[in-house]
Amino acid sequence: MMEKRKIIILLLAVLIFTGCRAEENRKSQTAADREEIREDIAQGAEEEAGAEEEPEESVQPQVQMSPVKVSGKAVGIEAHIKEVKGQEILISSDCDGFPGAFEVEVPESVFDISLLTGGTAVRIVMEEKDGTDEDLCYQARGIEIVPEQGETAAAEEEKYLTSPPAFVLIDPLSSTYASFEIYPGNYSWNYKDGDEMAGVIACGAHPLDDMEREKLKVPQYNGMEAVRYRLSTESLPDTLIINAWDAEDIGNTLAETLSELTFYYPVATVDLEKGKVYEITAVWEQDRLEQRGFYGDASYTLITE
Repeated sequence: MMEKRKIIILLLAVLIFTGCRAEENRKSQTAADREEIREDIAQGAEEEAGAEEEPEESVQPQVQMSPVKVSGKAVGIEAHIKEVKGQEILISSDCDGFPGAFEVEVPESVFDISLLTGGTAVRIVMEEKDGTDEDLCYQARGIEIVPEQGETAAAEEEKYLTSPPAFVLIDPLSSTYASFEIYPGNYSWNYKDGDEMAGVIACGAHPLDDMEREKLKVPQYNGMEAVRYRLSTESLPDTLIINAWDAEDIGNTLAETLSELTFYYPVATVDLEKGKVYEITAVWEQDRLEQRGFYGDASYTLITE
């Protein structure tokens, strides 16, 4: 009887010991599994971080132009940097409407010239400096670096128009994307009508004529002098000329313009200030008649408050 008790006690001890070892093995395995999972997560995070960092080394950041304020005559063109020397750059125009090579002074307050190197593609707004009759020299008012395109994108199909389109100005800083529509006043329009050409001419009021017009209320954002509006239309013009007067000159059609800014490339934004009268003249070039089916020019009047 005593012998049987010893055997039972021994078996119980073995079972208890084995169970403890099994539990201990399970705990060790669970800990090992957790450690392995942590290592996998850490390795995955490193690989993901590496994948995110790699493109940053190969992609040049785009430097966009801040709202531009000009006085007198200024032009906006697409160009390439030929040379950088001190605070001046030598550029070569890429616009057929304003060809040539130009020396441009770049004030430090306008742009960090260290970001520019030979061959850099830019959009630049520049004013002619005083006292430069023979050797033209300009001063930059705004510069935007344009990323190089690997291949020329296919041109979008133009909408056929028998009259100038309306322009819609959209405020992207507004919580509601507030918009304001303006319509052409003076215009000359030509379009294909079957195998023939048709045309129409309209004469509107002078931008400074004293008449009732809806005004665009320009908001005040953090002390900005000008707000950049997105320009939406059925067909972006090839050239855009923006003349500005002080709103106090309304009624005096002989008043001189405060500024005249000509963009020699399609622009999708315009900078507007409070208390101004703007005449926006748009030109759709005749040499694109076969592609578009129309050409012409139109002017739009806008008053801001």
